[in-house]
Amino acid sequence: MKRADQFQLNSDMVHCVENVTIDSMLNRTRMSHVDAAWLHAENPRNLVVIHALLQFAEPVVLENLYAVLQTRLVDPFPRFRRRVEWNTRSGKAWWVDMPDFDVREHVVQEMLTEPIEAYVGRMMSVPIDFTRSPWQLRVLTLPDGSSSIFVRVHHVMGDGIALVRTLFSMTDGGEYIQVLKQPDAGKSRRKMLMMGLRGIGTLLGLVFKLPDTANIYKGQINLPKKAAWSRPIAMSDVSVLRQKTGGTVNDVLLTALGGALRDYQIARTGTATEFRATIPVNLRPLDGPIKLGNKFGLLFLTLPLEIADRTERMAELKRRMDILKRSAEPIITYGLLNFFGYNPPPIIRLYFRLFSMKATAVMTNVPGPTNQVTFAGTPMDAFMFWVPQPAGLGLGISILSYNGEVRIGIATDAALVPDPQTIIDTLHVEINEMLDDAR
Repeated sequence: MKRADQFQLNSDMVHCVENVTIDSMLNRTRMSHVDAAWLHAENPRNLVVIHALLQFAEPVVLENLYAVLQTRLVDPFPRFRRRVEWNTRSGKAWWVDMPDFDVREHVVQEMLTEPIEAYVGRMMSVPIDFTRSPWQLRVLTLPDGSSSIFVRVHHVMGDGIALVRTLFSMTDGGEYIQVLKQPDAGKSRRKMLMMGLRGIGTLLGLVFKLPDTANIYKGQINLPKKAAWSRPIAMSDVSVLRQKTGGTVNDVLLTALGGALRDYQIARTGTATEFRATIPVNLRPLDGPIKLGNKFGLLFLTLPLEIADRTERMAELKRRMDILKRSAEPIITYGLLNFFGYNPPPIIRLYFRLFSMKATAVMTNVPGPTNQVTFAGTPMDAFMFWVPQPAGLGLGISILSYNGEVRIGIATDAALVPDPQTIIDTLHVEINEMLDDAR
């Protein structure tokens, strides 16, 4: 059969895509520019793959898992049965139907022989197979007889909010409390005009924003990666702190996390330096149907780590967040990525490099069901996910609530932060001391 143009990755990319036949061109759909940009954001040292860990006290029945994946994931969301083809010169990319798709090829069984933290960190450096649809579930059997499912999905499939909503759509028994409020887009012409004027100032501020300050969490990115996550933190305890301080759930958790990051800096360097974190902001209504793809903007929050007193740190953190909540940064950053997505891959990668220079970490918060759910017929005890760190970002922080508890995960470059569990341990100390003060 005659071959069409061959699509091949640049040397600084990690995957290779098979040749494209004339037949395959008849059943492919053009990818959005924003989604395609995430293909070119990746390099072998920093994969843009979203990872999640589902934990169960009982073994997961594989046949049940296959059935759930087929009927609740692949059938309603056709993207999960399509592979990706793209041209590294033009940057154009396509979703290609796979007539021979088999959901079982996306499930791997493993007996875990290493600590699960080491396993998660190691898998963060393993590329996704782009000869298939870029997602995978790894069913792990632990030495104590419990089981876990480690989920890997490339960012090209969708953003964190979309993918977590998709994952929980496969479960049974979930109830939600709406904790993320969508910004008012504005109903009056005057308000839209003011947003436009503020947007120009925001755009100029983003373009001319200086690189982030030097700190131990930022540096040359390499392999391997490290992962850590907290023990469950009761939402009832967080609510006590929220009511006592007058802050939000995020204010409480970021204040405690800021204390842990501050202490780690001081232990390593003798001083604490504030740095910026990019915070993804969902731009889709959360009460609407689930839509895959990437539709989020960014806020740049400077964490006040130089402040030792927790009350003062929370007040300053809240002040900065209140300002950012009125900012046009999310809309502007999404628009910029959409604009750069029209360009060849070198220009797209330049966009990611420029914005990664302006921050040190990426930090995200995703709400899950408020009660326990079952997945493939098995009750799910715990859930955690890790956000990727594109371009030069070396630190990823994820916050997820589920079943009356909240967990915080850290993903980092091992050369920059070789012991992220130390930060997590200090986080728990911070929470406990905040509770003692509140009581």
